[in-house]
Amino acid sequence: IDQLHKSLSSSDRNLYPVVMNFSRSIGDTEFPSEASRFQVDMVLALALTHHLILTQNLTIEFIMSRLKKFTNKYVAVEFMPLGLYSSTFGKNPNIPEWYTIDWFRDGFSKYFTLLEEKEIGNNRIIFIGQLEG
Repeated sequence: IDQLHKSLSSSDRNLYPVVMNFSRSIGDTEFPSEASRFQVDMVLALALTHHLILTQNLTIEFIMSRLKKFTNKYVAVEFMPLGLYSSTFGKNPNIPEWYTIDWFRDGFSKYFTLLEEKEIGNNRIIFIGQLEG
C-alpha cells in the first residue's frame, strides 16, 4: 500500500488507495463516516469479497450496500468462483454449496445495474455495475 501511495502521489492520476476496516458499520465513531470522506465515481473491489464472505461471514447484502455508499456512479467487483483457491499452493478449499456465480449476480443486481460480467482469468470474474436511478 505504501509503494502504491508513493507511485500515485508522484503522478497526476485521481486514484487513492484506502485502508480501512470494511466490516465496521459506517458511522460507528464520532468522526465523519468513510462514505462521506471517500465518495468517488467508481469503486473497485478486487479480490476482496470472497475473503469477506468466506472467512468473515459477511453477507452479500452487507458488502454490496457498503460499496454502494462509496460510489456516485460505478463499481467493479470481482467474484472468485473457486473461493479461497490458491494458485501458489494449488489448494482448492471446499466452498459452500450456495456460493455460486448466480448467487453473486443476484446479490450484485439488488444494488447495481449490471453493465458487464466477464471472466478475466482463472478464478476471476469481474462485475461492472452502475447505480440505479
